[in-house]
Amino acid sequence: MKLMKTKSLLLCLMMFALLTTSAMSNTAENRAQLFVITEFPEDSVFKFVEKSPEFPGGGTVMLQYISQNFQIPSSLRENLPQGRVVLQFVVLKSGEISNIEVLHSFDSEFDKEAVRVVESMPLWIPGERNGEIVNAEYTLQIRTDQYFAPQFLGGDLALHQYLLENIEYSPESDKKGIPEGRMILQFNVLKSGEIDSIKVISGIAPILDTEVVRVIEAMPNWIPAKQQGKSTDTQHIILLPINFQLVWSNESIDSGSQKTDYRQEEIRPGDFIFPVFFKHPEFPGGNTAMMQWLSKNMSYPITAQEDRVQGRVICSFVVEKDGSISDVEVINSVHPILDAAAVSTIMKMPLWSPGTQNGKPARVRITMPIVYRLQESVVPTGRTSRTFFR
Repeated sequence: MKLMKTKSLLLCLMMFALLTTSAMSNTAENRAQLFVITEFPEDSVFKFVEKSPEFPGGGTVMLQYISQNFQIPSSLRENLPQGRVVLQFVVLKSGEISNIEVLHSFDSEFDKEAVRVVESMPLWIPGERNGEIVNAEYTLQIRTDQYFAPQFLGGDLALHQYLLENIEYSPESDKKGIPEGRMILQFNVLKSGEIDSIKVISGIAPILDTEVVRVIEAMPNWIPAKQQGKSTDTQHIILLPINFQLVWSNESIDSGSQKTDYRQEEIRPGDFIFPVFFKHPEFPGGNTAMMQWLSKNMSYPITAQEDRVQGRVICSFVVEKDGSISDVEVINSVHPILDAAAVSTIMKMPLWSPGTQNGKPARVRITMPIVYRLQESVVPTGRTSRTFFR
């Protein structure tokens, strides 16, 4: 009897153990299933998160961005009353901004500009909840009494257009060649909107630098900086980077064409690109015809042959708008006799097809290396060695 009770007790204990094990297993499965259920759906938007979305660089950088990009509506420029616009938007997991709403309106045009500036912002650092990146709401207040940087009337696009239309870019700005590169100027904007204290920080060529300064000096008045709703002198120096990029083509290019051949690595964010479309001057018939012409017309002075003088003469000259040759210079001399012979021959060249700048004839400086080389067969009887263009 005791044995049967003992067996029954053991059986009950075994059943309890199995049930307990099964329950623990089910609990673990339920926990795993519960974890899956509590993952945030892709389109969830949270009002409260442990880590708020952030403008790249932080709040101070965001205020600077707003200051520099906000264009105060014309109706409010003279007298900007105190007020504020409050925007609410969603910073997505990707950092993009969506669903912008005006929670508190100040002025319809001011509100519209505030929305435009927020839409133009770079990608944000998204918010986090429970260590997971999520879509999160963000509320932004823009006050009229904060500092607004001075701006060219019409914004950066209008400024760019002004530079394109007014800078007279000359290919003869520098004897060393056609100038290109990145120029940086600085200036202040007074509360009257006038430009003050222009300075070239990084120039390209003296004549081109002077031309750009002239254009900046002639600018119409800017919209002055605003502080506490009133016009004020700018609180910081304005830097204006202009990137002069040459675009060479075998065909004439319409100045309005979007076709470009820039060296992209030279262009930096924030630069104002000044594209200059050029077509190379061309000898009538092209390079092959020029080689043939030189072979027939380039003489090798007898005295130079007798003295065994040979070498590479590099000449520089200008092809004028009518195709004529002018301003011939020797920039790499070999011997006065050979130098004079090279200059004399270049001056005898027929009219070239002139180069063009933005579709219009332009003066372009050409560099031409010519090699005088004696051949074994050359004797001092007037026969010329082969002259070639490299």
